[in-house]
Amino acid sequence: MKQWIVLPACMLMSLLFAASAMAAVRQAVIHGDRANGSERCTIVADVDGSAEVKISGASADLRTISGAEATWRRFQCSAPVPPNPSGFRLARVFGRGSVRLIREPRGHRGVALLRIDDPQKGRAFYTFELQWRVAGDGAWHPGSPGPGVGWAVRVCQDAVTERLHQFGYSVAGFDRLAPDPNPGRYLQVTGAVTGRRRFGSRLFSFSCSLDSRSGRVQSVNVHQR
Repeated sequence: MKQWIVLPACMLMSLLFAASAMAAVRQAVIHGDRANGSERCTIVADVDGSAEVKISGASADLRTISGAEATWRRFQCSAPVPPNPSGFRLARVFGRGSVRLIREPRGHRGVALLRIDDPQKGRAFYTFELQWRVAGDGAWHPGSPGPGVGWAVRVCQDAVTERLHQFGYSVAGFDRLAPDPNPGRYLQVTGAVTGRRRFGSRLFSFSCSLDSRSGRVQSVNVHQR
């Protein structure tokens, strides 16, 4: 009788573990939008502790190493990651901790591995981009032009979302986004955003500055209107 009781319990635990593992797998949204002649993938994850991201083609697996369970926010690519990309690199854009490229797809059966380490308590958004060279295009060089105004808007939206999250708000929607029409070294994005929490919603103004060479957020300011 004891064997019949233990066996279903073990099977149930195995099923629960498998379901949890499957929940961390994400398929990329393919949008076909290159960045300065290079293909790219944008990854946004919510991490509290340490996590690994394993990418193969258009599929990615987010695995929690320590801390609270890491969750997906976004996984978009201009094309699936090829098995042997040229000029494969990581551009860390936003996050309070570190994001490291542990191994690239070339020479590792087409599987890229990245690690996110969040040093502080509480969850935080991490936004970063993987880029690789398209056949026939020039190689990526540090200090080359950044990913453009469209990418700056998306990154700044993530940064503002994270700031409102620190204030205890979730984002109900962005409005009146205004990228700088004449960007130089730094891309400027301003606009309005509605934050929502349990007892109602409020309208905020925001401004965000992004380094066009490194793709990193330089400053984020959010003020209640």
